[in-house]
Amino acid sequence: MIVAPVSIRDVQIATGCGDNDLGTLITNANINMWARFKPVRYPSVGLITDAQRASVNHGITLPDITRGSISASNVMDAAANAATWGYDRPTGGASEPFRLADFANTISQGYYHGAQPFIEVNYPRGGWTFIKGGTSRSMIMLFDTDPGDQSINLHASDFTGMMDLREFKFVAYIQDIGLFESDDYILDSYGEPTGTSISAVIPSTTGSYVKNVYLCMYRSVSGGSTKEIFPLPMGTDYDPGALKVNIKDDASASGGGIPGDTTQEMFENIEFCPTLDGTYRTAWVSTDAGTGQWCIVSQGSLFVKMTLANTSGSTSTVQRAHFQLALDVLEPVSAIRMYNSSKQQVQSVSIPNNGQVTIYLEYDGIFNGLGSDWTNSNKNTTWSMDFQRNGATLLGCDIYAMSGTDGWVER
Repeated sequence: MIVAPVSIRDVQIATGCGDNDLGTLITNANINMWARFKPVRYPSVGLITDAQRASVNHGITLPDITRGSISASNVMDAAANAATWGYDRPTGGASEPFRLADFANTISQGYYHGAQPFIEVNYPRGGWTFIKGGTSRSMIMLFDTDPGDQSINLHASDFTGMMDLREFKFVAYIQDIGLFESDDYILDSYGEPTGTSISAVIPSTTGSYVKNVYLCMYRSVSGGSTKEIFPLPMGTDYDPGALKVNIKDDASASGGGIPGDTTQEMFENIEFCPTLDGTYRTAWVSTDAGTGQWCIVSQGSLFVKMTLANTSGSTSTVQRAHFQLALDVLEPVSAIRMYNSSKQQVQSVSIPNNGQVTIYLEYDGIFNGLGSDWTNSNKNTTWSMDFQRNGATLLGCDIYAMSGTDGWVER
């Protein structure tokens, strides 16, 4: 982050641009458009105020908008325009002078190169993994409104001059499945995020497959008869017009899967801990597919507590070696130990038909295989995880995890 007093060298380091001329630097540098303090078009040569920045919408320009009804084709068209959110850089001269001071506000606030868009979707790097149930099951898509520090990051309320997010809802189209909307508006009447989400019902058809997902936001105009559909801004690691969901069969039908009628219920039936007897927290609060509120801190090991359900029609016996975990770039490994609900070490457990059991799986030192990436991790680092039982997917997600003394840290 750049703070006052600011120099050309500060900007070069922050943006990775080596130009020595201020105008060339502002024109060519990789400036993060979502940073609160950055060069904007304003006819003043001196230090400009927050109100003056707001009067030009902080340099942000609206994306290409699709107008019409909420339909699959319109949502796909709108989502494809995510890259058209714009940033108007000053061009020089009396009406749009280049100001080095635009990069810094105070000795503690200034341009932040890691600024995030005002809306992000919780999207694992490999795409969502959704496990179908014996009947239709709901997939929940979560959004993070105003994820960054408002003192250095633009927030949704900063755009009321050109778009009022109190009038907007989220909408998703899942290829060949249907359209789904959020229940609530993005901001409430006070301009605060509502935390609204999208619940998409996935049918229980047989087989595993991958579907495209298109995410947008929209508002009603012309008395509600017409919709203006906006693409979501590009995320740090994803494009809202090129998302995927990996839909797989529920392993319960083959003798042991994770129960739940929604993704949230499923993710609350699997828990993590760095030690066998420590504090366990659910996948819902510790992964990118859920709220991501907590990051596990580990010296290298991972313990997994899970509830397994059996709907195969007969008693099922599951063995320790059947459970494999593929962690990020590492090859899948079997649990080194398995424990029953009383934390007694066992090699197998039996699950009666239409019954459930709780087990613990130990993956000793698994994070250490990530090498220096693990050593240098922090509470915002995610690692892709794919849990399988005999080749049947139990869970797919990105977990927040970092190296350190065993425990948890709130994000």
